[in-house]
Amino acid sequence: MTPLQALTLSVLFHGELSSRQIRDELEDCGVAMKMPLVYRMLGRLELAEYVWGRYRQYQTVDGRTIRERWYRVSETGLAEWKTTVDFYAGLERPSDQFEPQLEMEYP
Repeated sequence: MTPLQALTLSVLFHGELSSRQIRDELEDCGVAMKMPLVYRMLGRLELAEYVWGRYRQYQTVDGRTIRERWYRVSETGLAEWKTTVDFYAGLERPSDQFEPQLEMEYP
């Protein structure tokens, strides 16, 4: 699971959200994504059974029903989220004295 997928699952801890609401929550976290990318990511999460999705009727326009996909976290998704967070939390962090080297010298 990628950090972005883990963030998406954590957004869904608020409850069942529509794909547009998920995109807006991700934007609030500093991740700007276009809807096609959001749909693709949610589709992958759904195929892996980390989220459950269902359609809800959004509105009726000129006799046509417009549906919207809503998602919620599954038990499998919660377990995978915990594993991912534990993995990233266990990584070594740079010390306060660490300074990145901006240029490399080649012999």
